[in-house]
Amino acid sequence: MKKVVSGLAALLVSGSTVLASGGWGVYGAYWDTKDGGDGIGPGLRLSLPVVPEFHVEFRTAYIGNFDRARNDLEVIPLEVSGLFRFDLTDSLVGHAGLGVGYYLMSGGWTWQDAANKASADNDVGLFGLLGLEYAWNQDLGLFIEGKYISLDAKKGRTVGNEIRTLDLDGLGLNIGFMLRW
Repeated sequence: MKKVVSGLAALLVSGSTVLASGGWGVYGAYWDTKDGGDGIGPGLRLSLPVVPEFHVEFRTAYIGNFDRARNDLEVIPLEVSGLFRFDLTDSLVGHAGLGVGYYLMSGGWTWQDAANKASADNDVGLFGLLGLEYAWNQDLGLFIEGKYISLDAKKGRTVGNEIRTLDLDGLGLNIGFMLRW
């Protein structure tokens, strides 16, 4: 999984140098899921303006360190979203958007009420974002955003006879730096 994240990071960085406008960012991600506990990890985002008020963004992250007492789940979200950006002040911009992601999952979890270990399969989910970006200058900004993710690991497999769904719906928080040009 770490090789996939490294490859995506290199792609985002190299691809961003040929863009005429937009920006890319690095951030810390926190995700509090219903069944998997909470997880943290680093993330990357690439923002491409369609018009000044609307951007298409591509995101990826490596979310691990979920509640280790019950699981060893790791998730790499590959997401695309549409964001509406709106100026609040000269240096503060808000954004809101919706997106879809393909979530690469490895590892699994043990249910609290069962001895069976289940493994997670990759799945598609939806998310909504609401955030703020503070511009220190024309090129560099700090952003914070809240995120709600709707995702079920519908194809989870158990060792026993019962198949259960891991509910990964939950709130997230991203905080990071954005380099704009």
